[in-house]
Amino acid sequence: MRFACCAAFAAFTCAGASFDASWAEEIQEPLSLIQVKASADAQEEVQWWNIFRRFAGGGDDSAESAAFNTPDQPPLMILQRGCTGSSEIIRMAREMLPLFGVALYPTSVKELVRVSKNPWLREGEDLGTAMKRGVDDAARQRQTLIFDNFHLKDNDFYRTMNEFMVQAKTRSVIVHRNNSLDTLICDVRDCFEDPSGVQRGYTVDEEGNKIDLCFNRRSSTQATLAHLKSNRVVHHLQEAAAFPERQRALLEELGYEPAETVLVEDLYAFEYSKDNLEQSVDAWTKFFSSLGLVADSSKIREYLKKDVASRSPPGPHSKSISNLKTVMRILETDGKDFNWMLRRDEE
Repeated sequence: MRFACCAAFAAFTCAGASFDASWAEEIQEPLSLIQVKASADAQEEVQWWNIFRRFAGGGDDSAESAAFNTPDQPPLMILQRGCTGSSEIIRMAREMLPLFGVALYPTSVKELVRVSKNPWLREGEDLGTAMKRGVDDAARQRQTLIFDNFHLKDNDFYRTMNEFMVQAKTRSVIVHRNNSLDTLICDVRDCFEDPSGVQRGYTVDEEGNKIDLCFNRRSSTQATLAHLKSNRVVHHLQEAAAFPERQRALLEELGYEPAETVLVEDLYAFEYSKDNLEQSVDAWTKFFSSLGLVADSSKIREYLKKDVASRSPPGPHSKSISNLKTVMRILETDGKDFNWMLRRDEE
């Protein structure tokens, strides 16, 4: 098949047909097809046939252009703060990426830029050296590294890491929870302090007694409500809402490739209703596009279908805020920009 395609291509070009000269360079680079359930020979035949068809202006047999994602993409970085469902998002991304021809580097560590979790960091080294070791290892195996980064940082410790990741042409996507009130409640219930070390509130049980489950509440059956610090509510909502713009500005300042912002609510919308499926397909398509990939929306749709309408939408905030009346009063006065975020009990 290869020789037949080559002969056909030679005849096509010798006939005087014109084509984009840049493709002469592209065929020197390894190409990857979306997974084809056939033998290696069959995959090779499809690959050569698609190259010929693209020279001839006829497109290819693969869905959209996803066949031309290479297995070893640049490193992929998901910028998201805590309390965005980050673990689930990267899990889903890792499961979908192979559908688009991306071979993932096998690591169970998601937060590679966290010193305590980076598997390549050696004593006395900086984070940039460690990340280079991991990226180089992935490149040798023609695999792609994907990881979470909670808040892009610009300080001396992260300087070498950012310099290397920029040099490696890392692609990013910013994931943001649009309802900042949900983010604030989650921060309090998980006992996350704000960057200045100020507590956002504290947790109580249904009777109003203080409890200290923190992150363990996620695996507990005990109801955990957030008691929000009334004098800091608006400030913390503003901080959470500013996350994507600050990250985008820092990406530009450090020299990273531009990144799109994708909303958590859109990524998960399909789980609440079948009517929301296309909303989530569009969001995930944008997610992968920001990472520099051409994603086949039909494959995304098929992947998401198995969990359509699999759980109930978020309930009213009376189930998660202990001092709800105080918070409502604040949102109706000083925090009017965030009042829409409050989910009230049905009348």
